[in-house]
Amino acid sequence: MDILLGKNLMEEAIFDPLGLIRPFHTKVKILMRDLLKKSSTWDKPIGAAMEKQARALVQDVIDYLPRVRHCRLVISSNPHEIWVFGDASKVAYGICVYVHDAVGKHTELLLSRGHLSF
Repeated sequence: MDILLGKNLMEEAIFDPLGLIRPFHTKVKILMRDLLKKSSTWDKPIGAAMEKQARALVQDVIDYLPRVRHCRLVISSNPHEIWVFGDASKVAYGICVYVHDAVGKHTELLLSRGHLSF
């Protein structure tokens, strides 16, 4: 098993414009922030506890991705409602926007956004 360095955590960019994997993206940002608080260099091993967190997070994403689906077409003749939810903590905050088909009782995630709190 390779030793994880701080710079290894940022090697792969996360491209998620609709925020379908936003909870995982936020967890990566929290992990990176914790790493920056702990160490002043990217070239040192990140430590066993943080490495365990990083590997568990990667496994969570691998397990979750096959279940991600996104309906690109949400317009129909049925009336629709837009539902917006937000939440915040001392660590992070975010929103998600859903479109709900009021007749068919079907709901789809449109997008989500999240940021770390300061």
